[in-house]
Amino acid sequence: MNSAATAHIERRLEGPAEGRGEPPIGPADITNVGDDTYRLMARGHHDVHAFMKAVRAAGYSWPLGMPRHVWLRAGPVRNGFHPIHGDCDFVYVDAEPRSRGAFAATYVDEAYGADGYETLTSQGSTAPDAAGSA
Repeated sequence: MNSAATAHIERRLEGPAEGRGEPPIGPADITNVGDDTYRLMARGHHDVHAFMKAVRAAGYSWPLGMPRHVWLRAGPVRNGFHPIHGDCDFVYVDAEPRSRGAFAATYVDEAYGADGYETLTSQGSTAPDAAGSA
C-alpha cells in the first residue's frame, strides 16, 4: 500500500472527523442497522450532535438515545441466514480498537423518556461518556 493510502487509513482511525478538516457527516452517511429495533450508525467517530443532526435530516424521527463511539467489525453469516437477524450477508459485532477488520463508528439505539437524546441534551449531557460509553 502506498504512503498516501496508509496516511488516509490512519487519519480515519484517529478520531472525530470534523476535527481533522474532513467533510462533515451528512444524511447519506447514516446506515440503518436495526432489525425490529431502531439502530443507526455511521462509520467514524463523529461529534454526537452533528451525527444526530444528520440522523434527523435523513428522515429518522424515531426515539433515539445518546450516540456513542464504538469499534465494530462486520462478521460473515453462513448461507445468508442468521438465526437472530434473518436474511443477511453479515452482522456487525463489537471489536477491539484498531484490531484486524475493526472500524470506528458512531452508533445509537432506540431509547425512550429520560434516556432519549433530546431529553439528555436538554439536561446538559453532551458527550458519549454521558451515555455510559466512550
